[in-house]
Amino acid sequence: MKNKIKLIVPWGLNTDIVWIWVPKIVWKWELAMWWVCKIWPWWKSRNIASMASLLLWENEVAMIWKTSKDEFWLWKKPVESLEKNGVNTDFIKILDFEETWKMPWIALIPVDKDWNNQIYSIPWINEDFCEKDIDDAEEIFEIAWNNWWAVAYSLEMPFKTVLHSMDKAKKFWLKNIFDPWWMEENFDYSELFEREIFLIKPNEHEAKMFTEIEIKDFESAEKSAKIFFEKWVKNVLITAWINWAYFFSEKTKKHFKIPEVEDSEFHDETWCWDQTMATLCAFLSKWYNIEKAIEIAILSWTLQFHKAWIWEIKISDIEKYFEV
Repeated sequence: MKNKIKLIVPWGLNTDIVWIWVPKIVWKWELAMWWVCKIWPWWKSRNIASMASLLLWENEVAMIWKTSKDEFWLWKKPVESLEKNGVNTDFIKILDFEETWKMPWIALIPVDKDWNNQIYSIPWINEDFCEKDIDDAEEIFEIAWNNWWAVAYSLEMPFKTVLHSMDKAKKFWLKNIFDPWWMEENFDYSELFEREIFLIKPNEHEAKMFTEIEIKDFESAEKSAKIFFEKWVKNVLITAWINWAYFFSEKTKKHFKIPEVEDSEFHDETWCWDQTMATLCAFLSKWYNIEKAIEIAILSWTLQFHKAWIWEIKISDIEKYFEV
């Protein structure tokens, strides 16, 4: 039922081929033999859509994307994973391989016992995601407009397509929410800020790239936020690892700290930032106050940190600490 869509997530499905707990990350001319291999769906936008959907009702989150049917069926697992978690996939184009002659997006990842890893990403059809793909999915923007909500982005998407999607969101009065992951050094992002952004969630490194201010404490974060405000950004959430997050809006300045949760033997931040963005979008779309949504998003980050690999947080996990 696509008429329920609130949150649109454009771009980004890939298939990970992961060797888990290899004896070592090899160097030139070395060989490591191992037999634990998993095939997983991944990528930031896919994770955000999937994680957000688990915190909402079925079909309230949708993805725009395209992939191709390769002979090994590597395209299928990411799509099925979205459907399993209630994400609407009506606007994902699944093309015959003969139409594109490009494989779906694949990553090869060895991971050692200390969770160190290497990632070899092969984009293929990913690079072809363009303005026309956004136009072909205009219906989804109109549906989301009827439900009054937003489009969530990361900067892994081709930049012209990002801008075109933002323009489409503006046409339908949708909010633009950004996690500027995958920023490139020395790239001109000025056109991004010619369009209104409801919320941006950079980490301290990304904030410095945008504003040239090193984030050391609350005061430096506030200086950075003021520059974002000059760039048509309404709300700024700067994540800063051990100091966790600084939030600024026209009326609010607040430092959010990491909550205490039950510890575990696992400490893995790999998926935490995706979980934060997903939870933030999900609870904002439930019309939670933005500060409360951030508080719950930080909790979800902390819960994810204590999980091995990717373990999507559910409402039942959050309810142990918050009444939601």
